[in-house]
Amino acid sequence: MEHIDRLELLYQLNRYQQLLDETQRQLASDHTDVAAALYHLLALYSQQAFDEVDQAAQRLQSQCHSHSFFWLIKTQIALRLNRLTQAEQCAQRALSLAYHDADNHDNLAQVMLHQQQIGKAQFHLLEALSLDPWHREARLHLAQLYGSLCLRPDLAKTLLREHLQHQPQDAFALELLAQYSTSPWQKQRLLQQILRFDPLNHEVAQQLNQQVRRQIQAGLAYAVLALLGITTHLWPYLASEDLLGGIRVGLLLVSFALTVWVFSWDERIPALGLMLLMLTQVFPPQEWDLITFLISGGIAAVLTLNAYWLSRLLAWLQHKLTAHSPSQCWQVCRASWKVWKAKGWRGLTNTKETPDE
Repeated sequence: MEHIDRLELLYQLNRYQQLLDETQRQLASDHTDVAAALYHLLALYSQQAFDEVDQAAQRLQSQCHSHSFFWLIKTQIALRLNRLTQAEQCAQRALSLAYHDADNHDNLAQVMLHQQQIGKAQFHLLEALSLDPWHREARLHLAQLYGSLCLRPDLAKTLLREHLQHQPQDAFALELLAQYSTSPWQKQRLLQQILRFDPLNHEVAQQLNQQVRRQIQAGLAYAVLALLGITTHLWPYLASEDLLGGIRVGLLLVSFALTVWVFSWDERIPALGLMLLMLTQVFPPQEWDLITFLISGGIAAVLTLNAYWLSRLLAWLQHKLTAHSPSQCWQVCRASWKVWKAKGWRGLTNTKETPDE
C-alpha cells in the first residue's frame, strides 16, 4: 500500500511526469502491478498524450481488464480520439463490472451526450445521483443537459445551487450558474466570485474585461446620442422642423435598440441611459427643470420596461433555436471534458472499486 499512497500523492500534486517515471520503474520490476499500470495510464492521460495512452492501454489490458476503472479510462481515451462506438463499448464494460459505482454511470452518460442520446444520458446521470446524491460530475453534467439541451435552465440552476451549498468554492459550478442566469447583474457577480476563488481563470477574467469594454462602449454611445439630441434643439435653423422631428424619432428608435442590446448583458446602464436620452431628445436645454426631468423619467421607465422584455424574448428565442443543435451538444461535450479534467481523479486508494477475484 505504501507505493500506492506515493503514486496517489504524486497524482494529487499534478506531478504527472514524475508519476510517469515512477510507474515505469515499477512496471519494469513487476509488470503485473495493476496499481502502477492504472496510474501510468492516468499520468499519460493527464498530459493529454492521447495516442500514447491509447497504445499503453492496449499493452496493459491483459492485467487490468478485470478493473472497471481501467475501462473507464479507456472510455475517456476513446472519447478524446472521437471513437464513439469504442467509447460506448468500454463504458458498458465498466458498468457491467461495477454497476453500483456512480462514476461508471456518469462515464456512460458522457458517451450518450457525445452521441446526442439525451434521454439515455439523463437516465444514467439520474442513476448516478441515486447512488451518490452529491456526485459532483453527475450533478454538473445533468445541469448542463437541462440548461443547454432541454431548455430548462430553472432545473439546471436548482441542481447547481444545491451543489454549491456543499461545495461553495467550485469554480466550474459557479461558471455554469452564471451561464444559465438570466440576470446580467447576477452573472457579473458570479464571475467576480469565481475570480476570487480562482485568480488564474483566464476565461472568466476575459469575460469580465469584455463586460467593462462593453460598458464603456455603451456609455460612449449614449453620450453621442444625447449630444445629437441636444444639437437638434440648439440649431433648429439647420433644417426644417419636420426634418428635425424625423431625426429625433430616428434617434429615439436607435436609443431603444441600443437599450435592448445593453439589457442582454447589463441591468443598470439602460435605465440611466434612457432617462438621459429622453431628457436631451424630447426637451431643449432651456426647458430642463424638475417637471421635464420627471416627464422624461416616466417616458424612460415605459421604454425601459419594453426594452427589457424584448431583450428577454430575443434571448429566449436564441436559446430555443440553438437547443438540440449539434453545435450546442458539442459545447456540452466539451464542457463535460472540462469537468472530467478538473475532477482530480480520486485515484485507486479512494475508489469504491475492488479487483474482481
